[in-house]
Amino acid sequence: MNYLKGTILILLCFPLIIFSQYQIGKITSSIQDPNRPNRNITFEICYPATVAGNNTMISAGLFPTIVFGHGFGIAVSEYDIWCETLATKGYIFVLPTTEGGVFPFPNH
Repeated sequence: MNYLKGTILILLCFPLIIFSQYQIGKITSSIQDPNRPNRNITFEICYPATVAGNNTMISAGLFPTIVFGHGFGIAVSEYDIWCETLATKGYIFVLPTTEGGVFPFPNH
């Protein structure tokens, strides 16, 4: 049974391994939440880019997008490895930067 689980895991992860490698682009953006007195919500985005760096052009093609809501009290920089790894594999990774510290207390 463990062989079956291992085989399934390999098959699910295999696409991540065989995707072509991309450069990492990063951008910081924000939106306003009209349901919470126009609260400004910032987020960081890592994406497959033509040239590595901030605010660079995205590579041509269609890419799956992952929006990851991290736990409160944890800085988004703790997830840089995910952001960078997934971007090089052809994913757009969006990470809200809200509730990244203990003070002020998070507003859920």
